[in-house]
Amino acid sequence: MDLPFDAPAWLWFLPPAAAAALAAGGGKARAAARSAAAALLVLGMAAPRGPQAMTTGARVYLVDASASFRHRVQEALDLARRDLEALPPDAPAGVIAFGARPEVELGMAPARAQTLGTRLSSEVDASSTDVAAAVAAAGALLGRERGAAIVLLSDGRDATAGDWPFQVPAEVPVSPVLLPPTPARGLRLLGVSAPLSASSGEDLTLAATVALGPGNPRGVVVRVEGPDGGQARRVEVPGAGLRDVEFSVRPPAAGLAVWRVRAEEEGDAEGAVRGGESRAVAVLVTGPARALIVGSGAAAAALQAAGLQVEVVAATDLPREADPLAPYGLVVLSEVSYGELGAARSEALRRHVELGGAGLVLAGGRRAYSLGSWGGTALEALSPLVPESGGPAPGPLTLLLALDGSGSMAEAAPGGPTRYERAVRAILPPRGLGSEDRVGAVVFDAGVKLVVPPQSALDGSLRERLLAASPGGGTDLAAGVAAALDLAAPAGRVHLVALSDGVSDSPPEVARRLEERLAAAADEGRVTLSVVAVGERPDRDVLLGLARAGRGRLVEVGEVDERLGEVLVREARLALGEGVVPGPVEPRVAPGAEVWPAGRRPPPRGGLARTALAERAEAELVLEDGRPVAARARSGLGRVVALATEPDGAWGEAWRADGALAVFLARAARWCLPETVPAGYRVEARRRAGRLQVEVDAEGREGLDLRARVVLADDRALGQDLALEPEGPGVYRASCPLDAPTEAVGVLVEEGLGAGATVRRGLARLEPRDEERDLGLDVEALEVLARWTGGRVLTAGPPWPAPERAGEAAVALGPWCYLAAVAFYLVELALALAGRSAGHRGPAYARRASSWYKLPP
Repeated sequence: MDLPFDAPAWLWFLPPAAAAALAAGGGKARAAARSAAAALLVLGMAAPRGPQAMTTGARVYLVDASASFRHRVQEALDLARRDLEALPPDAPAGVIAFGARPEVELGMAPARAQTLGTRLSSEVDASSTDVAAAVAAAGALLGRERGAAIVLLSDGRDATAGDWPFQVPAEVPVSPVLLPPTPARGLRLLGVSAPLSASSGEDLTLAATVALGPGNPRGVVVRVEGPDGGQARRVEVPGAGLRDVEFSVRPPAAGLAVWRVRAEEEGDAEGAVRGGESRAVAVLVTGPARALIVGSGAAAAALQAAGLQVEVVAATDLPREADPLAPYGLVVLSEVSYGELGAARSEALRRHVELGGAGLVLAGGRRAYSLGSWGGTALEALSPLVPESGGPAPGPLTLLLALDGSGSMAEAAPGGPTRYERAVRAILPPRGLGSEDRVGAVVFDAGVKLVVPPQSALDGSLRERLLAASPGGGTDLAAGVAAALDLAAPAGRVHLVALSDGVSDSPPEVARRLEERLAAAADEGRVTLSVVAVGERPDRDVLLGLARAGRGRLVEVGEVDERLGEVLVREARLALGEGVVPGPVEPRVAPGAEVWPAGRRPPPRGGLARTALAERAEAELVLEDGRPVAARARSGLGRVVALATEPDGAWGEAWRADGALAVFLARAARWCLPETVPAGYRVEARRRAGRLQVEVDAEGREGLDLRARVVLADDRALGQDLALEPEGPGVYRASCPLDAPTEAVGVLVEEGLGAGATVRRGLARLEPRDEERDLGLDVEALEVLARWTGGRVLTAGPPWPAPERAGEAAVALGPWCYLAAVAFYLVELALALAGRSAGHRGPAYARRASSWYKLPP
């Protein structure tokens, strides 16, 4: 019988102890009793262990179903099923599947009654791996079963802690199974590599690694798409093998360039593909930057003097997708309203800044912020300045309406009111106007069909007169607006609102003359014009031209509803002065300014759009009362500078004369444009246990102020900045929760956020999620787990032997040895006492007995 000892060194004392006991003499029986007692004492100190306690053969199988092991779950279930079938029929057995939490797949029952399928029926949270919780659940499932064992089928990659084997409960032996490596199943895109940074205009190599599962060699088509276009290449990949594919790509101008690689397996039909995986890779591009100015071209000269390649386009020419914007490291919006851009262009611009890492400069006054309907849009989300309405009331308001009464306004649902009728009922009586305000109207189709001079806003007869008009005919928008403009009094201020849903029939030369007349009236301060477009097919170019000439805005409201009246009154109030801080105003430099040059006093401004500082934004210029004039902020991977006043026009005259505008725009562009991290910086990002870990190695430089921000490929930016804390000489780390299931584009790290500091940017790519690649087995952790719990590492296929465990699972014989030694001493004492009472107490024996037992002579 195998009799192991936990402290075998004590066995060296066994011969001396037995010899000492025999030397005491006193008869064979007493000498044998003393020798046995001494031997048992020594054996007890050596801590012998007997055979295992009686076992029922109970076993629980732990099947890892987390993301890193998902591709091997079916194989693990097959191994567990084969071992389950080899157990004694009456042996209790159970199965637990686990990821972030354990789930009982099969409760404890005799092995003959258990049926384990080829797929898990439990819903397992695969986002993490907690082996300790799974082992604790297995122990609870086993209960008081003697000699029970746990078989672990996992890759050993626990997400709870670095020393996770020692977090596992040690009540029951755990025997991990070292699964042999298996080739990838199907087509896998194992990796895409590219330099972290590159210079614009220079070719770089982008490499992809594809793998196939077992089988015959097959053709694989690898495609790459990016800002420089697309490429495709066919390669032959051996069965259960790998193949590297390289592409030569050319990065665009400065900014963050993203290429997406996709691998597809060729099908049976010629040219057909099937399956496939895709990945994105980001590169930080440096070099001569290109700037795109949208709207007014007043900033062009300043940016060209700063060394940028500049293009100027109208708002309607801005792309509706983010990809065409990739070559531009900087975008400048100059006097552009949200109505001019629309939702698609605004969203493309937001993606270009937050995901593309581009810079953005927002400059505007009477056509931006609250005056540009930025509130609640993508432009507001980007801007460091939040649109704000309010301000002093401009006095009595005269609101003149030019209403489209053409045939397109006669559209209606069966039995319902026409679009024209819905518009009149929504507008009148206008909400928010008082008894001193006045309202007039013109209804037009191919000509002017109804004119109602201005009257009290509370007079209900205007609504009835307008409802009496029947829509029909063509659409001479210029004639209707001109007739409404004729109703404007020479004195006082008037706001004109043109409402239309169709294509204007006005001759181009008539429309141009009307725009000139509107511009002159607006310059005189008498009339402003806003245009409201309803329906699905408004003539945006014509309507936008009228709005710009009238120093107003184009507002697209879609279909007519009850909010239309509020829109009209709001437009009038904004155009007549609400939402404006009248000038002249004297800005001053805010503490900690980074864009405005130190030591230079900003000239006065003729007026400002009324704004407030956005969350996480920093002011550059402020007024005496703290109201912001200019501000800066980060948005995703990009940077944004906003100026709450127009670059041209009367508001910016002093800045242009002083040269301050050119200086501010040039410095704003340099602050916004991406810069690469200098040599010696190493930026890394990892995903661990549902958290993002960012590390920067700055070559021993200490005391740096570093921040990190992450942008994901699914168009989301983490809402918090990560403050990188020093972890060693020149090493900085930070982490935050990251439970997003999507692939990350990049991590931006910036140094020096204080006044006068140099801003540096470094890019790190997030490693693929565990389910995207086979990480292999963590053999070391599995071996430590087996030793810690008293199990054994299983490498052969099932059936597996019952795992043995030192200590608690085996019978500890040490206490029994001590008890037996005491018993033999008592026997010898009894023999000694019996011999004394019988008169056998010779002098030698009496002396020995008295010294041994301390008996009286």
